[in-house]
Amino acid sequence: MDYLIFVLLFLFIVTVIKKPFWGGLIIVATLPSFLLRTSIAGIPTTLLELMIYAWFFVGYIAIIKHGQWHDFVIKVLKNKIVWVYGLFVLVAGLQVLAGDDIRLGFGAWKGWMFDPFVFLITSVYFDSSMKKLHSLVYATFGTVLLVSIWGLVEYFGEFGMQIPGFVNAMFTSANYVSLLLVPLILLLLGLTLEQVRKNKINNNHLIVLIILYLFVFTTIVLTRSYAGILSLGIAGMMMIFYLPKTFKFKKHIIITAMILSIFVFASIVTQGKLQSYFNNTDYNSFQTRQQIWNVTWELIYKNPVFGVGFGNFEPAYYDKAFELYNPPLEWEVPRAHNLFLHTWVEVGLIGFGIFLYLLFILFKKVIIEYRKNGNIFYLGVLASLVSIVVYGFFDTPYYKNDLSIVFVILLVLVSYLHQTSDELKLG
Repeated sequence: MDYLIFVLLFLFIVTVIKKPFWGGLIIVATLPSFLLRTSIAGIPTTLLELMIYAWFFVGYIAIIKHGQWHDFVIKVLKNKIVWVYGLFVLVAGLQVLAGDDIRLGFGAWKGWMFDPFVFLITSVYFDSSMKKLHSLVYATFGTVLLVSIWGLVEYFGEFGMQIPGFVNAMFTSANYVSLLLVPLILLLLGLTLEQVRKNKINNNHLIVLIILYLFVFTTIVLTRSYAGILSLGIAGMMMIFYLPKTFKFKKHIIITAMILSIFVFASIVTQGKLQSYFNNTDYNSFQTRQQIWNVTWELIYKNPVFGVGFGNFEPAYYDKAFELYNPPLEWEVPRAHNLFLHTWVEVGLIGFGIFLYLLFILFKKVIIEYRKNGNIFYLGVLASLVSIVVYGFFDTPYYKNDLSIVFVILLVLVSYLHQTSDELKLG
């Protein structure tokens, strides 16, 4: 495995030296590469992390070579989204010291905070034109299709699933599939609809894209994640509702959405999983989540300012769960199944406040920009943000290596939504 990782890393470095901008495209097209793990000098790392660092250093060399260091620093400091997120990362880093296991906390912080921040500031240099941002979004098709193909092959081949009938692809949980696919598919859909509005996609390409979207949509449904389907449905309906009245395919999209909704409803009704919600003798995922939320609230109540320390939720949950329940429905719980509770319990009250402020900035800016010019791509960004917030009430669509990069992609996009395709990178 180590040999494969370093061969792939070498190929990546050679590519970005020749074409630095491709670094970001390759990274977002291969987000599951964090599953390829190794260690350097005893420090655990992943292929995804190593690619992010390599891309940063290529960018750093380019900045020095072109004498743009001062301009780059000024650009970063003027980007409100970058420094607010940076402050969030810093507070999370300090919260590592509040936990009982500092090594565990540092490992989590490196993968979920520091790496995404390095990706963000590197993107500031390479991805600051709307044309390049479009390329960055379309590159996520690599990840989306990789996960979807893997998931559907295992579903129809009836192998590799942790729970029979629940698509989990290369991950350990079906929820991880929908957590990754839902915000990305909405982002891609927004960009595609904008390209259609501008007549930049011919009919043949459009048919291929429709097939791909149905392919991915089917994968999401087959994860049988109610939270994922709910977040996709709410964000999708919001996108349809706010589509410009002049968009010629709006009626077709509404009809398609209705047909898909019927299909999803029929699929859910026939699921054995649904019956557990009405069977008092069996516990279900919602009851489990309620118990997890209760335990998390108790942890927050005990220390509302500092929480349990970044990356230390699982051991803290284990102790508190057995204190409150004998036995708890689940005792190995790595995250709180709620984005907001998990942020508060691990990042503390100050970090939680910064995170809410960051979300406020993102929503405010993207709504203003969409109202200003009606670009459907902006609506896709908004829908992706909405899906994360809705999903965030039932799960944690951030605290994972690939999911944190998805969130940072949105930060990059919102940072430059006001620009046009002829506004190139700094300099």
